[in-house]
Amino acid sequence: MAHSDREVLAGVRLLVCVARADGQLTDHELAALDGAIQVLPTGSAGSSLEELLASDIDFDAELVQLRSPESRKRVYDAALVLANADGAASPEELAMLERLQPLQGEATLLGQLVGETRDTIFLTRLPTVHDPQQREVEIQEDTLKYAILCAGLGAMPVPGAAIITDLAVVALQVKLVRDIGCYWGHDLDGAAARTLLGGMAGSIGLRIAVNNVARLIPGWGSVMGAATSFGTTVAVGRAANAWFSSGAAMSPDELRKSYEAGVAEGRSAFVKQKVRLDVASKRNTAALSALNDRLALKEITQEDFLVAVEQLK
Repeated sequence: MAHSDREVLAGVRLLVCVARADGQLTDHELAALDGAIQVLPTGSAGSSLEELLASDIDFDAELVQLRSPESRKRVYDAALVLANADGAASPEELAMLERLQPLQGEATLLGQLVGETRDTIFLTRLPTVHDPQQREVEIQEDTLKYAILCAGLGAMPVPGAAIITDLAVVALQVKLVRDIGCYWGHDLDGAAARTLLGGMAGSIGLRIAVNNVARLIPGWGSVMGAATSFGTTVAVGRAANAWFSSGAAMSPDELRKSYEAGVAEGRSAFVKQKVRLDVASKRNTAALSALNDRLALKEITQEDFLVAVEQLK
């Protein structure tokens, strides 16, 4: 197994340790971990979800496999978001974070942003569109616009910046849900939009953690991040539109299935939109990097960051 492959496997195993640190695994955690193992090299020992969950993982032995500070930082960032996915890290999760990056503490910029981004939503109120055809056009155009923006954010390869931009993807997806609700005549607040998004796509923190473990693989992780962010945004638009068109009468299972069907559509659309995505990426990469730097230096707020991202073309 190549050196970088072994680091990726170690990163996924360490993420499993964090996920089960509190003694339980939710359905969303299992689904996210199943997604995480997709980044493992073909033929890796213990690379199926069943094998990983059944194995007695030696945390310290896996930690030694992270040879570079960059690798350890990436795994730490992913584990930090994972630990805070349910609102607060447990003592067991905090102990593991301390072993990954001693003296980092929970009160880091990334730890704060986990909560702040989930609470951030633009307070614009779009008008109701009564004409069904026009409403469908508006929803499709907005969904594609946000999917392209999110693909650019998801492609960021730098560990710290990647976490920040993944959180921005979530915030933009929350706004898309709210905007689609407005077109249908529903005025959702941020909490309601986040709840609906969670019902579709599962744990926000776990999705971000999976993306950042994928970034252990230089180059390929960025491609995966772009494709995932694009595809899930298309799926959010599809499921939200179906939810509101049903009069908010869909069952949780129906909502989830609509989202999953949208993910498949999003993967196909990602390939078809490649030229447009490449153009947008070249145009916006420098702007996104500059915004990330300004946010990290606290020159702008998280809301300023999101407003600036939404204005990118």
